[in-house]
Formats: sequence, structure tokens, C-alpha cells
Amino acid sequence: MLLTKVRQLAYVPTAAQGESPSSWITRAALSQGVRIRAFTNFLGWKFAYDWDQDILFTRAFGHEVATMPELVGLSEATNLISALLVARAFRGSHLLYRSSGAGRSAPFSRYCVECLEEAVSPFFRVQWRFQNWRYCPKHECLLEDACPSCGIPPCLPISMMCAKRQGGILRSLKHCGKCGLLLTKLAPVTLQQARLAGISDADLATMQRVQAHIEEISHSGSSDADLPHRMSARKPEVFVESFSMPSTIIDATQARRRLGLLPPVAMPAVYPYPVADR
Repeated sequence: MLLTKVRQLAYVPTAAQGESPSSWITRAALSQGVRIRAFTNFLGWKFAYDWDQDILFTRAFGHEVATMPELVGLSEATNLISALLVARAFRGSHLLYRSSGAGRSAPFSRYCVECLEEAVSPFFRVQWRFQNWRYCPKHECLLEDACPSCGIPPCLPISMMCAKRQGGILRSLKHCGKCGLLLTKLAPVTLQQARLAGISDADLATMQRVQAHIEEISHSGSSDADLPHRMSARKPEVFVESFSMPSTIIDATQARRRLGLLPPVAMPAVYPYPVADR
């Protein structure tokens, strides 16, 4: 039913390889000129707290995503969501959340400056949602944790048709959903710079090991219904340890501070609007 609904739409963007569900939903809703909730209601989806680990998404797409070229890029996400169901049972979520007040939390994502800059249609990778996915293997730089202008982490999906930033709709996902300014205005912190800032070779080796494990799961097979069972067959402590990383590893902002690369703090060009109804 869900894929039938998708096929009824024109100009739906092709999911990029490794794109997160929340990123594709954001771009797809914009392609139809509607808000997130209107788009998901049309598809028959209940609005999810976190689309990037929604079991309903996995059930809807897991066996059929490969049959529709426009959506095959979401296969990595279906594999990771399946594995997360097992990981959550052992140690809670491995995805990123931030406090949103009153004891609540909201999902957010890190991002690679270079990846957003070079994409014709910028998108967010599902791996960027992981707590311990800390650097970009392609561009060999640390991921960013928040907008360099307003300091708010990217939170998807966002209704770009109603998010009036900078006097109009958001132009793309390389613009902050809060203040509308570019997420890519600062040069990324390279791994070479990160070493100078204090990341040791041992820390880097740990980062590479953890991310290789996440990457392995993401390529385990888009329609593999037995993935959760195969993952749970591992000893829980082995599974959890493979996702673990020392809390002492610094992020891009800390590295810039140590290297004296942080720009002067300035007020945004316009005050942020309230968060739009998604």
C-alpha cells in the first residue's frame, strides 16, 4: 500500500545511497509542496517521534525497497533500523538525542560539511545519526554537531515549505532549519588537525573500528528479514562493545577551540522563528 502511494506521486526525489529516512521524508515533502505531516498522512504513516529508528518504516520498506529504484538508497537505513531493535534491547538507543526542555528529548544529526557542499541535492546520511559516527571516512574530517551560526543541532524531518527562514522557504538541507544560515560556512576539521588537537592514534583506531562495524551492518542486505535474529545471536556484550567508544574523544568544536580556529561569536542575521509545525 505504501509503495503504491509513493508511485502515485510525481517528482518524488530519488533517495541517495545511505540517506536517512528523515532526510528523504523532508526532501519528498518539499517536492510535493506540503508539510511533513500532510505527506506522511497521505502515505498512511503515523507521525513518528524518530523516523530513523521507526519499526513501521522497516516493516513497510524492508522487503520492498529494492523493487523501486527511487527508494533503493534507503536500504542501508532499513538494515540499521533492524539492528538497532536488537541493540536497544541490550543498551538503549545508539542514536543522537538532545534535550528539548521539560524533560523531553529530540532526535538530531551530525553532518559532514564536505558531503553537504558537494551534493547536488544535499541530504543527511543515516550513519550521521549514530552517537559514535564521529568522522567522515570519505573526506577524512570530523563531523559537525551543530549549526555554526545559532548553535542548534540539525533536527529532521523539517517542513521546508513552512519554515520561513531568511525571508522564504529553506533552500536545501545544507541550510540550518532554525536560523536558515549555511551549515557549511566553516571549513571542516581534518583528521590531521584533529591529531594536533589531541586525538590519539588509538582514539582514531577506535573510531575506525566502530564505524566499520556500523558500515558492515548497513550493507548486510536490504531485504534480509533474519538480520535482527542474526544480530541477537551474537553475545550481547560483544554486540554492545562493538558500538562503544571512549567519551574522551573530542568533537569538531572542541578541536577548533584547542587549535584557536573558532570564529568570533556573532548574532544571527535574523532572529530564529519558532520551530515550525512538522
